Amino acid sequence: MEVIVNDFSLTGQFQSCDEFIDYMLDELCPILDLIIEKQIPFLKKQDFYDNKITEKLSLNDIFQIHNDPAITKIRNYIIKLAYHKPYWGSEARTDKNVNYSYPSKGEEPNCFTEAIERKDALFSFPLKEYETGRFQCYRNDKALFIQNITGKKTFFDTYLMDDIKNIRYILERYPFEQSVILAEIKGKCYAEEALLNNNLKLEDMQKILMSLPKMIEGMGNGKKNKYWDSLRDEIFEFRIDVSDNRAFRLLFFHNNSIVFVNGFIKKTQKTPKDEIEKAIKIKKDYLYHHTKTN
Repeated sequence: MEVIVNDFSLTGQFQSCDEFIDYMLDELCPILDLIIEKQIPFLKKQDFYDNKITEKLSLNDIFQIHNDPAITKIRNYIIKLAYHKPYWGSEARTDKNVNYSYPSKGEEPNCFTEAIERKDALFSFPLKEYETGRFQCYRNDKALFIQNITGKKTFFDTYLMDDIKNIRYILERYPFEQSVILAEIKGKCYAEEALLNNNLKLEDMQKILMSLPKMIEGMGNGKKNKYWDSLRDEIFEFRIDVSDNRAFRLLFFHNNSIVFVNGFIKKTQKTPKDEIEKAIKIKKDYLYHHTKTN
């Protein structure tokens, strides 16, 4: 996976340097944390830092401001991640013999033509024209879609599409109203195994991400809905229908967070007793080790 900065989305739209800094700290830096942690290449043009953040100030201008803790923090992010290679311009893959169509106008090669050729996602700064989750583009009249990252949720959506094996990492960092943990005991994570070993498809993983907030909301207001049920010994089940007319279940308990302990494809009317017993045992082991290490 690579991410290319959408140069067209930074056009001096911020009203002040402070507004841009607030955006960086609140929205962009959390995404950069994830990109740095997973060592995802963050590509841009060589002259990207000449782009204006306000009518008068460029990125380079604000990086020259000293004795400001917020700007120092942002500068450190940029040094770690993007104020050096990789630049896509040094190895442009745009084909001059190809007719490109995309939601912008500019000299080619550019971020869109590179994203099309590399099959990469774009990252866009907040600008009305680029708020969509994906862009429809054309390569020689053949339609295709480019993913567009605008925040943490769209980053995780794109990261999941890159590889569904990323599902545990995503679940444990996704900005749900309540945090999520997949219990791991002695290096074994039964919930993750259930997610990866039951032939779940991308659309199933996407459905899980979309349905969890509804489960959390229902549990928060004490109203049962189709997404959750109470079993016994403070074990609950997250209920989701997946591809091939199957019923998938993840069992969990509450420990400040939602802690998923195991999961399975449900093939009987009732939740299997052995799966509930397994969940209770994992819960006890998890709480014992968690208490011991804290």
